[in-house]
Amino acid sequence: MRKSSLIFIALLLLVLGSLKAQVYDKKRGRGQTRPAASSEDNDYLDRQAKVFLDTVNVLLNQFPPAPFSEARERADGQTAVGCYFA
Repeated sequence: MRKSSLIFIALLLLVLGSLKAQVYDKKRGRGQTRPAASSEDNDYLDRQAKVFLDTVNVLLNQFPPAPFSEARERADGQTAVGCYFA
């Protein structure tokens, strides 16, 4: 039992040790999205991310998050409704 546990832990350490974080590209000053991807693919993914984040910013400006008091009132209301139906 102990021997099999040690073998399992050793294999786990080997597997986890081979995992790498995102590769940093010093020329571009940022990490590569996928190390196997070409520069064009990474640029395309960067443009997609920019469009997505711009859309999120527009939506947040149009519909700002609710103030804390409204969220608290909503939680209190849900608690009251839960108590009523319990």
